[in-house]
Amino acid sequence: MQYGYSQFNGDNIRDLQNKNTQLIKSGTFVNHASFDSKLNGYKTQNSMFSNLHLQDQVIYQHYGFASVPLAGARNLVLGLSGQNTNNVIVATHDDRYLPNVLQPGEVSLHDYQGQSIELKQNQTININGEQTVVINIAGGNQIIITQGQVHITGNVTIDGAVQVKGDVKSDGDVTASGISLKNHTHTSGKEGAPTSAPQ
Repeated sequence: MQYGYSQFNGDNIRDLQNKNTQLIKSGTFVNHASFDSKLNGYKTQNSMFSNLHLQDQVIYQHYGFASVPLAGARNLVLGLSGQNTNNVIVATHDDRYLPNVLQPGEVSLHDYQGQSIELKQNQTININGEQTVVINIAGGNQIIITQGQVHITGNVTIDGAVQVKGDVKSDGDVTASGISLKNHTHTSGKEGAPTSAPQ
């Protein structure tokens, strides 16, 4: 392929320089991101290049993960085809809320309130909630943990011994080895003798 001088003149070189500059740049969220039903995604107002504010900047996110970055978070912006009028945000970062105690290989899914799910090096999974941890199954609340209280909706099967420190209360009957606590009977003891075991 032959190239003429006009393809290497100053205007073309400046155009290539501008496209290179616009290709990847850093930015800062001016406001909190919000969902746009027309775009079917999250967008924000973004500040780049000496406080140039660009509206409706789309945030591209990984499949299976969604976040709504706060104002002040930083980001990397990809200018498609090297154009500053066709930008998408491809990465976000907010060191204000970044966990700083992770060990090599550990992973944390976290928010700005300190709530997190942590995959620890010692093969422990930590779930940290500020108020309540709710586990939903089929659209319904199945397990709710709130500051020392655990509420479970549904039947519970425990395959092993159970030790309780404190009182045990039941609104219904309790059955042990097939014998009902409410409806069992005893053979009457005579002359003050103990009764028989429950039947």
